[in-house]
Amino acid sequence: MRRIDFIKLTASLGACYLAAFIGSIFTAPEISTWYATLARPTFAPPRLALRTGMDSPLHHDGDLRIHRLEAGAGRSEG
Repeated sequence: MRRIDFIKLTASLGACYLAAFIGSIFTAPEISTWYATLARPTFAPPRLALRTGMDSPLHHDGDLRIHRLEAGAGRSEG
């Protein structure tokens, strides 16, 4: 990676983290008041439903399949 690209990447990520940090300063004191009052949907998946060891490999596999279909590699000949 060229040095200029690394500097641009660092500056871009730094700007995003700075914006998130500033937003968290103003949001943190209000979480106990508004977050607790949110209406939950009737269906919510279990807490560990999306935090399994298979989560990342499944998403990666799905992503590869989508790219293959978009490229036409998923079509069967004949």
